[in-house]
Amino acid sequence: CVRAGIEEPVAINDLKRFVMDWAEAQDEFPYRPKVGPANGMCVAVVGAGPAGLAASHELAMRGYEVRLYDANREPGGLLRAGIPGYRLPPEVLERDIQRILDLGVRFEGGQRLGVDFSLEGLLDSNDAVLVAVGGGEDKTLDLPGSGPEVTTALAYLGDEVALDGTVLVIGGGNAAIDSARTALRRGAERVLVACLERRYEMPAIPAEINAAESEGVEILDAVRATGLEPGGITLESVESAVSGARDPEMYEAITDTKTRLDVDQVIVAIGQSRSDPILTGDASQHWSAAVTIDKKTGRTSHDRIFAAGDLVGGDRTVTLAIAGGLRAAWGIDRSLRGPAKADERMPPPLVATGSPATRDGIARVDVETRHCPIELAPAARVRGFEEVTSALTEVQARAEAARCMICGLCGNCNACLDLFGCPAFYVSDFRIEIDPVLCVACGVCAQFCPNDAIYPVLANGSRL
Repeated sequence: CVRAGIEEPVAINDLKRFVMDWAEAQDEFPYRPKVGPANGMCVAVVGAGPAGLAASHELAMRGYEVRLYDANREPGGLLRAGIPGYRLPPEVLERDIQRILDLGVRFEGGQRLGVDFSLEGLLDSNDAVLVAVGGGEDKTLDLPGSGPEVTTALAYLGDEVALDGTVLVIGGGNAAIDSARTALRRGAERVLVACLERRYEMPAIPAEINAAESEGVEILDAVRATGLEPGGITLESVESAVSGARDPEMYEAITDTKTRLDVDQVIVAIGQSRSDPILTGDASQHWSAAVTIDKKTGRTSHDRIFAAGDLVGGDRTVTLAIAGGLRAAWGIDRSLRGPAKADERMPPPLVATGSPATRDGIARVDVETRHCPIELAPAARVRGFEEVTSALTEVQARAEAARCMICGLCGNCNACLDLFGCPAFYVSDFRIEIDPVLCVACGVCAQFCPNDAIYPVLANGSRL
């Protein structure tokens, strides 16, 4: 968002949340999308997490019969097992999953690829197969010694055991922060997060880290666990492994190379690793090539096997998993029905990640503070799993939407000025204009523009 460099970007997530809640309150809800006519073909989707669910929805919209398999009894994947209710209320997840199943998607739970069925078997009975089985099982740490109970993040988040005493979470990602905040809600008296990264380098969402700290979670950065002891754990500073020096006043408890910390429970949240039996046996013939995909279409070296989601790497966020599932569904459609039909529903484009691009002097309609929804006070949050962030009111949502400058991607691009070189282009009041006298209507700029922001028009001003 071009506002990001001057004030704050438009609250897209909050606006989407408002629209979903608003739509549910309308008499005609639930909205029934227009599904394409049945095309007589069937696709098997293995894995009912965000990538598999998104792909199943998209394939059903394109007229395919979809068979959705998952090792768990219920669909949802990490959406169900790995995201606490204070971030994703279970009733919201159930509502969205049911919408997908209502499109005719057939779900079969308790079915594991490589154990209950094979890729070859799926290929025999389906026109294509999409594998979206996630990132695998939680990684563990080999901590020498004996001491507090050690569990992994997924096992802990999927359980409902109450805790007390002191809990240490090892890791710096979103699963670690979710585990820490969940521990507080389950009764832990003190919760700490120990990570290799410095505080500002932690891969978890910054807003989630801030929320955890506001609730009372303590962050011990640039340390690693080295062993267990009765009633505690030893931590070692990794200060030498990172640049710069830590603030000694903030970390008085870890002034030596090693220190002992009294804890009652240890949760390991350091990522996932693939160890499923799909990598061996009768599935290996095709699967050995399936981890590497065409990022645009999700296609593997096998012309009927596609893959998406955490299985194929990436940033491992729900948003990108969904986008990958949508692209894979499009790739399958292109493979089976051809580009002309498939391209009637284009997938999300591949975009570069990183800091938002800005342009000095961007014209602004107004300058206004971003509108934020109400959040529970930290003291109230830790008493249960009530959703922390509420929805915008309609007044707030309309005001926030009005901040949008309708710039499109053109607001982040200067290609026509910097790379095209046509003398008809010039800047006026911080806006890019085309001089009608110098323009010879060759149309090359419209073909050159990567954002479809330049296009020919008729004499009456309508788009050609």
